[in-house]
Amino acid sequence: MDKVYKIYLGWLRTIFYLLLAFLLLIILIPSSSLNSYELSELALKEVPASFKGRFRPLEVTARLWLEEYYHRQSIKAQHYQAFHKVGPSALSLLWHLQFQAHYNWDDIPLFWIYSARLKELLDLPVKDNYFTYQQLHQAIYERKKTNLALIKELVTYHFLKAYFEAPNPANREKMELRHLSSGLWATFRKGQVFITDHPKNPPWQYLKPGFVTSDPIEELTSDYVKKHRPLNEEILRVLQAVKQFSYLKGPYAEGDNEYQALYRQLTAKNLAPYQIAEFLEQEYPLNQRLAYAGTIFKVLPSKDGEWYSLNTLTMHHYNVEKNLLEPISNFTLYPNEQFEQLRDLYYKLIKDYNNKEYKQQLAYLLMDNYPILIGQPIQKAWGKSLTYPSIKKLRMEHWYYQLPLIEATIALYSLAIILFSIGLSQKKQKFNKIGSCCTFLAFCLNTLILVLRCLILERPPVSNMFETVIYVPWIAVLTSLVLARKMKNSFIMLSASIVALALIIMIKVTGLGSGLENVQAVLDSHYWLIIHVLMVVGSYGVFALAGVLGQIYLCQYIIHKHETPEMRELGQTILQAIYVGVILLIPGTLLGGVWAAQSWGRFWDWDPKESWAFISSCIYLIFIHAYTFKHIYFFGLAMGSILGLLAISFTWYGVNYILGTGLHSYGFGAGGEIYYYLFILAELFFLIVAGYFHLKAVQVKSFERK
Repeated sequence: MDKVYKIYLGWLRTIFYLLLAFLLLIILIPSSSLNSYELSELALKEVPASFKGRFRPLEVTARLWLEEYYHRQSIKAQHYQAFHKVGPSALSLLWHLQFQAHYNWDDIPLFWIYSARLKELLDLPVKDNYFTYQQLHQAIYERKKTNLALIKELVTYHFLKAYFEAPNPANREKMELRHLSSGLWATFRKGQVFITDHPKNPPWQYLKPGFVTSDPIEELTSDYVKKHRPLNEEILRVLQAVKQFSYLKGPYAEGDNEYQALYRQLTAKNLAPYQIAEFLEQEYPLNQRLAYAGTIFKVLPSKDGEWYSLNTLTMHHYNVEKNLLEPISNFTLYPNEQFEQLRDLYYKLIKDYNNKEYKQQLAYLLMDNYPILIGQPIQKAWGKSLTYPSIKKLRMEHWYYQLPLIEATIALYSLAIILFSIGLSQKKQKFNKIGSCCTFLAFCLNTLILVLRCLILERPPVSNMFETVIYVPWIAVLTSLVLARKMKNSFIMLSASIVALALIIMIKVTGLGSGLENVQAVLDSHYWLIIHVLMVVGSYGVFALAGVLGQIYLCQYIIHKHETPEMRELGQTILQAIYVGVILLIPGTLLGGVWAAQSWGRFWDWDPKESWAFISSCIYLIFIHAYTFKHIYFFGLAMGSILGLLAISFTWYGVNYILGTGLHSYGFGAGGEIYYYLFILAELFFLIVAGYFHLKAVQVKSFERK
């Protein structure tokens, strides 16, 4: 057994050192080596591209693009045939779409739909989750029945949302739903929503004035808006995805043919060159043409700070001096010679887009010229500036998406829980020690995820739900490592592993977005992110640890019917964890009020997030005082840790995903309410059972005394 134990420790130590070596490797490799590394497919994957407001490696851009449509970052093996044997690579699919246009790919099951209700509205098979562009285009734009079913849902929801959010709804009975389409007007009369005017373009072509969009059976209240929010968010997502897919029309610049046609018309009228130039720029402004030339492969940085698609290399522009159309001149930040080389290569790729040599040369040119941009500011505002990321950051982001960090973390925490369970049940410390090593390794992976996000985004990793779900278990395990060193109790690390595993599995089950995105404007303050958000969200991890320890304590109480010395140690650990959590939560909440005073002009306004933070603080303070003044003991403290955890869970999840109101709008989401309610009911039932056994034990003791 000792030999097996040493082998386990040796392997775990080796994995730990490999992780550290990898992190150092991707950080310390000098940028200058970029010019000399061997050209391969990896070169194209690391090419910087603009996507959703950030500059990322092309491979990452492709993965995130695919995830928006397909709900996965790689193609499922079962769909290889349907995707014309393109393989699992998102970048390979995007490359084919760039040169073949969407018409050749309208039959692939690219679009993921989760909502059964949306499938019913579109008359699609409810049991299927993936659909083709042809299926969705027909249902949304061509079939009158399904088109009107979708429009009724959209118009009713968005009208009522605007109506109930208006300061004085009575004065907003008629509104233009501009965010859906300009010219779409609706009114609210006699408890129903009517169309008063509408655009003629698809998908609104089947509407007529007086058309009733609401269902007479359903009561149109603010609860209707809350109930239908997830469905309508998915409708808009699908509509946007279908619309964006339709823009993929091949490798040539969109709108360039129309530009050339207008030039020929103006020339036929014998206008002066300056008049032709003025009219062309008025009808087709250059910046607008560059922006609309293509929607993917935005790898060309322009002099105006924007990045444009490879399609722009095929554009033409009017030369006033020569009075003729020419290929567009260099609009990028790269030297003219390299720009011409890029254009020549792109035309070669149009003829043979799978040519590996051409692809590598294109990647080399783009990567070789990118270093001149590194560190240069892109945007400046309010004393802050956004700069082009370094090669190191791009490489880190590339490997962040390539490595299965989340999956490996789940595996290690699962292994740790199994080993702890064996060790504690069989009273074998060796299993506990190996379990501790697994927990520590998982903690290192968890740390690596957070460190990579910090280095890439240059901010604390707590600005969206995914990051907080990663940060909370990290805090829980960190706290357990400190407490376990002091208390020498394996239940502490077992509890932390359970917290971590439950939360990280939730990421995979719910498909929580893990993208590296810019911080929301309301959170754009590193100072307050560090001292307010890190403290408050950190307290959630400590309280989660205390809650699981409380459940273990109560389970043991149910088994033993009395408090054992080991349970008293657990009780002491619960107390210490609650102390730490309160020390983080209350000052963090008060500091949040100071931030609110700076951002919103008031310290406290009983916003739902603020209110539930106050409620959670009060619950923990009540149990701390009750324990301090001997009104309760460790049993009561264990129950308090679980009740407090329920309050904290609502502060964290409930406000964002159930209430969905308040000024903390950066965190709102939807879904999962049923599972959350089941969790609440299960915990309350567990507390009732534990309370029953405790009451029975007290009665027995009381009888024995008599």
